Amino acid sequence: MKLIRDIGIDLGTANVLCYEEGRGIVLREPSVVAVDKNTGKVLQVGSAARNMLGRTPGNIVAVRPLRDGVISDYEMTEKMLEQFLKKINRFTLVKPRVVVSVPSGITEVEERAVIQAAMEAGARRVYLIEEPFAAALGAKECVIVGSGLVGLDAAYALCERGIKCRVVEMEDRICPLQLDAAAGAPYQRLFEEAGCEFFLAKRAAGSELDDAGDMRAVLLESGERLPADFVIVTAGVRPNIEFLEGSGVVTDRCVKVDDGMRTNIENIWAAGDVAGLSGIWPNAALQGETAARGMCGESVKYSDRYAMKNTMNFFGLTTLSLGPNSAEAGDETVVNEWRSGYTKAIIRDGRLVHLTIQGDISNTGFWQELIKRGVKVKDAKKPLERLRYADFWNYDEEGGEYLWK
Repeated sequence: MKLIRDIGIDLGTANVLCYEEGRGIVLREPSVVAVDKNTGKVLQVGSAARNMLGRTPGNIVAVRPLRDGVISDYEMTEKMLEQFLKKINRFTLVKPRVVVSVPSGITEVEERAVIQAAMEAGARRVYLIEEPFAAALGAKECVIVGSGLVGLDAAYALCERGIKCRVVEMEDRICPLQLDAAAGAPYQRLFEEAGCEFFLAKRAAGSELDDAGDMRAVLLESGERLPADFVIVTAGVRPNIEFLEGSGVVTDRCVKVDDGMRTNIENIWAAGDVAGLSGIWPNAALQGETAARGMCGESVKYSDRYAMKNTMNFFGLTTLSLGPNSAEAGDETVVNEWRSGYTKAIIRDGRLVHLTIQGDISNTGFWQELIKRGVKVKDAKKPLERLRYADFWNYDEEGGEYLWK
């Protein structure tokens, strides 16, 4: 007879793993409950429940009480956890303290459901830990797929924890949507000095797992093998538009829409990620409202097509990136470099469409308005780097207000 040790539970959609202090992994079972559908009685859980299927009367069905790591059937989860805890805590006097890993996007309601289920199953105290953080505990090596802002944020945090990071990026530079090669190079150097390794113009092709199904390495298309205890994928979002093939709706990497969020097909609208305008919630909601009002017969235009604003600060180096960082044929590109800073502007038809400022980014708010409003900076008759707020404001004596030109 012994006092109970602390227990960690990985509550997965397919499997549940239990770790006991001093003993290691003591339980690895499928997240399955066998239920008599006539009476609602739980007959078995885990492997025993899975083995019953197909060998018993048809009134016995399998229930998976978890979806995407979140409880979808509270009662079944409670009974499953209760049986699992009984298996590993026989002949104990004290109820265990339990740590349960949960998805990072879990809601407060779902958190309470997990805690309540574990308490009802016999835990003395329950703590929750987000799965990405739990994955990093004890890890020594990590592979990050994608070097955008999210990928660099993850690499920065992991480097601070002493975890070796290898970053795979399909483009030839880091943070390709926001930075060109000149602006990305200082960040790459700083990350490399912190122990991070970059694999540019490379693609992840697969993974290597051990016998227990745990991550061991990421395999690249080039044949390179990158050791990893866990993997973070930050490759961005592409809308699922394959179902529109042959429908006549014009698509590229997204669904093409006009200012009213209408597609080229009558009575079909699109909004949010699928329209390729902006993935952030306030913009997507406004696009949805524009589309809805159009469906009701109103003539409404969505005008805020500018949504590309990013500020980053890694290792004390700050950069502001405004607008899409890709020049087109006929654009004018203005670049200035000096010891402590870098700027790049893209001008199209006399209007500023992109600006990168690296170094001191104070007093730069009006640049966003220039891009958003499509102001012709060429009309200012000043060098671009000397433009200020005052160059674009007029005083309305009658109304007593300053007005944007």
